[in-house]
Amino acid sequence: MVNEKKGKKYPKLFIGFIFFISLIAFSINYAIQTNLDYIIKNYSPYEISIEKVNKLIFPFYVNIKGVTLEVDKAFFKSDSVVLRFYPIRYLMGKSCFDIEITDIKADIPDYFWKQPSKKIDLSKLKDLKISSLYLNTTYNDMKVSLKTNSIFYRYGGEFSIPYLSGDFSKDEIKDRFIGRIKLLYSPQRLKIYQFDLKGDNFFVQALSPIEISEGNKVESSFEGFIGENFVKMLNPKLKGLINFTGSLSNKQLNSKIDCKLTYDNKTLKLKLSMDGIIGDKFKFRSDNVIFDNNKISSEGIFDAKTKKVDLLIKFIDGYKLYEDDSWHPFLNHIRLKDFDSRNGKLELAITSNEQYIISSDLKKEDERYILKNLIARSDSFSAKGNGVYDPNSDSIVLDIVGELRNNPDIKHAINNNFQGMIKSNINITKDNIYLKGYYNSDLPQKIYGIETNYTKGEFDLSLDNISFTNISTLKTGKIKTNGFIDFNTKNEHYEVITEAVPFFEVMNFFDEKSDISYKISGKAVVNYSNGDYYGNANISIDDFKISPNGVKLSFKNSSMEVNEILLEKNRLKSKLLFDFKRDTIDGIIKSEEIKLSGYPSIKNLNLLIKGKPKTPSYKGSATFELKYLENKPFDITGNINRLNFTHKSDKLSINGYLDIDNSSLSSQIRLKNFNIDNISVIGNFRVSSNDLKKFEIRSPDTITIVNRFEDIYINNLSLTADSSNIIRGDLIASSSDFKDLKVVLFKSDYKKLNGEIDLKDSKLSIKHANIKKIEGKVRFEYDFNSYPKLDGSVHTIVDVTYPDIRLKLKNIRADGYLSDKKIELSIKSNELSGKVESNRYYDIKQYNGNLIFKDIFVEKRGFYGVLSGNLHYQGGENLIYGEVFVDKAVFRYAKYEKNNSPTPSLKLPFGYNIKISTTKPVRITEGMLNGYADLNLQMKYEKKLKLSGDIKLTNSYFTVQGTKFLVTNGVMKILNNDTIYVDMEANGTGALNTTKIYVNGYIPDYRITVYDSKQKGEPFFSSSRNMGSNNLMSKIINDAIFKDIVNSTNRFFGINTIGIEPNASGGIFKVGRKFNDRVEVNYTSSIDENRNSKFSLEYTLFDWFKLTIFSKTDGGTGAGTIFSFDF
Repeated sequence: MVNEKKGKKYPKLFIGFIFFISLIAFSINYAIQTNLDYIIKNYSPYEISIEKVNKLIFPFYVNIKGVTLEVDKAFFKSDSVVLRFYPIRYLMGKSCFDIEITDIKADIPDYFWKQPSKKIDLSKLKDLKISSLYLNTTYNDMKVSLKTNSIFYRYGGEFSIPYLSGDFSKDEIKDRFIGRIKLLYSPQRLKIYQFDLKGDNFFVQALSPIEISEGNKVESSFEGFIGENFVKMLNPKLKGLINFTGSLSNKQLNSKIDCKLTYDNKTLKLKLSMDGIIGDKFKFRSDNVIFDNNKISSEGIFDAKTKKVDLLIKFIDGYKLYEDDSWHPFLNHIRLKDFDSRNGKLELAITSNEQYIISSDLKKEDERYILKNLIARSDSFSAKGNGVYDPNSDSIVLDIVGELRNNPDIKHAINNNFQGMIKSNINITKDNIYLKGYYNSDLPQKIYGIETNYTKGEFDLSLDNISFTNISTLKTGKIKTNGFIDFNTKNEHYEVITEAVPFFEVMNFFDEKSDISYKISGKAVVNYSNGDYYGNANISIDDFKISPNGVKLSFKNSSMEVNEILLEKNRLKSKLLFDFKRDTIDGIIKSEEIKLSGYPSIKNLNLLIKGKPKTPSYKGSATFELKYLENKPFDITGNINRLNFTHKSDKLSINGYLDIDNSSLSSQIRLKNFNIDNISVIGNFRVSSNDLKKFEIRSPDTITIVNRFEDIYINNLSLTADSSNIIRGDLIASSSDFKDLKVVLFKSDYKKLNGEIDLKDSKLSIKHANIKKIEGKVRFEYDFNSYPKLDGSVHTIVDVTYPDIRLKLKNIRADGYLSDKKIELSIKSNELSGKVESNRYYDIKQYNGNLIFKDIFVEKRGFYGVLSGNLHYQGGENLIYGEVFVDKAVFRYAKYEKNNSPTPSLKLPFGYNIKISTTKPVRITEGMLNGYADLNLQMKYEKKLKLSGDIKLTNSYFTVQGTKFLVTNGVMKILNNDTIYVDMEANGTGALNTTKIYVNGYIPDYRITVYDSKQKGEPFFSSSRNMGSNNLMSKIINDAIFKDIVNSTNRFFGINTIGIEPNASGGIFKVGRKFNDRVEVNYTSSIDENRNSKFSLEYTLFDWFKLTIFSKTDGGTGAGTIFSFDF
């Protein structure tokens, strides 16, 4: 029983287990079926979506409706997908999947084909069946549409498309096709049973099955053609037909291509053979290619592994790029290396006047090829750069930097050699070549026949013309050329600007020889047509001092005519014809008047020119309008090497020559009493110039300048000047007052003179002064209108000696400083010190100063004394004021000498107010009068002299015939200059002790009384009586009183003539005032009954000018002047 029960239990367990497993499987199936879309979206590497799961028995069977797949922008959509899984075959390692897809619609963009290919493992796929495939794709701008009813794939690699249809299209070109494909593929084997595609314009067919396997030798062949529409899709510029055939043997592929095409209206005939191993390298070669009537050979290698090609295309006779009468550039070969349709290397060989090799790296970006690391080279050219090739526009744009070394093709383009750097943008189109850029060179070379040291420029070149700008620095000068050359008409046009270019260099431009070396500046317009050069120019000649501001000329080939010459604002009519072939010049220059700044006017110029351009001869005349020059013409003769000119008049004569070619001048000027504004100049000058810009003026002799004051003598004159400036000058000036005064003239125009006076080693002649040392330099600036501006200093050490008064002052140092118009002067010695300053050195009223002196010893006609004092000058009031003290003085009458010579008169340019006094009385000895005198005087000068004060005698006596008269009271008072009061009383001694003498009253109406106290009645003598023959009064007054008093005070208070002089009519009373060496006033009056009197004044205004004025009581007046030089 137990066993039976136990045996019945196992089926129940098994049934339960099965049910449990089925429940789990059902649950899993249900979960997958309901969530399959979610699972795929989250775990698949692709974008997959499903519409519905129709049926699912996991993992054996899946039926899905509406599957959509997106891979690398490719879009696939199917109505249904059925997947079957065979687990037993899977466990046995066999193919275990069947896939059945219906109604596939696919859109594959060009982008998909450019992505790296993905390897698909089909080893587990048993069967694949696709029904109704619609595919649209784009590859290299070509659109492809495919349609097939079925595609089969079976395990083992059998693949077949029983029927295929579709079309290719590009732009507006379309070609339909049908075909069949059946093959067997495995990693070890490929067998193509059937392959044929046939369209309206192409056909490809395998003539026999093709089998490729390891170690298996297979032979097969194929053929096909590509028609015109399909060719256009390959390249829209292509037209024609391509036929090809081929065979396969042991992986060795042999094929031939035969085509006849037109490209851009150019015929291309090609027969190409290709040999190689499938999957490896293919060699292709063609020795019979004709393109645009050019024979071409080509060869190359295609590497199937790297998808790269090496290609060499040779143009057997050269492919002509351009052709004219004398220029034939052509292409030799094109070489591609490692080219995979996007990247590679390119090499071109071009032959023109020499061969050029151009190489570059190629890289395709978008639709263009970028040319990098471009190198171009030839025997005379090397360059580097980059560029772009655009197949759509069929153009190449290059940017290069290189070096030219007399490149023959550049010479052909611009008719000139060139060595130097070039930088250019090159644009090559199917119709033309354009080059635009610039160049420069520091190598000496000829540019259009002109020797240059440095040149640079810009250019714009095409196959039709070239325009350029060239700037060249020559050995001498600079030249700029704007040019245009038309290669079709052979016409040329140039605008040439020159700066100081030698004339012979300019003529080299026209391929004409000339020996003329003048430097030319200006602008010329040059044209070339039909073998002739012609044009016009406005130029100036830079070599002369008076260079033409403008010369208008016209030319044709070797002939040139000068039509007009412009000198500043002067237009000179000319007719000068140059013939450079004959080497002649002939013509005339005329002008009524020429006015040049800085030069005198030239009138009536008439100049004939004839001879050779290098050495023409001249003959003519002209008049120069100068203020001091007589209106006589200059005669002109000679040639360009020596143009002689002469001029003669009563005042001067001029002889000289002008070397125009060397721009030099030499002349001799002789002045004979040549008067300029009351100044007479006598002497000879030499004037010379080496460039007609600077002139050297020299004088080998002494030049004398005679004026109304004193003659001045100029030696060693040396001046450098131009038309408007004194550049430098040196001279030594002398006169009777100074000698060897060095004067240097600095750069000055003729409106303002600048220079410097050097006082060192000069000698000044000043009376009573011995200049022991003088030095200093004073710069001056003089505009000929106001007083010169001065700047500098003067330093002197001088001894002053006045033998007439025994005055000796030694080692007086005087220092003067000048700045602009200010002056400051200081004086210093043991006896003197002082300072003077002014804001205007030339205006005495602007001066202010002072002078302090002490212990100055003087001696004059018996007077010995020591003076001190202080004086001040106040320019605002034009006044000298101060005090003079007589510190010690002795008058020795025995030493007195009467001064009979006239005293120079002087008129002072300033006023003064000076007090004269004695600190100790003046001692009077050795004469009739002995004793002491006190002085207290005030001397003023304001237009006229005013003297006031008194003279007192103390402890004095005079002796008359051995008898002393003691002066008890002796005073002479001077009141307001025109009134003198005398009051003196003296008592006799000894025998005359009772005699008294009185003098009192106003001069001239004073009274002299002599009486004896012992007598009674009238005085013994009175001035109211006639003196008759009695000269007692004259003797007493003259010899005893006045003479001694006056002579003892002569140098201190100015009165030096007082006395009574007898004459036939009774006598003359005379009073004189000599205040200093410049002013003397005398008053004389007769003492008879006529009482005639005379007043006279002698005033020294300057050391060389004195004024005398007199007046008489009888009505007579007069005045006179005296000129003299007295230092």
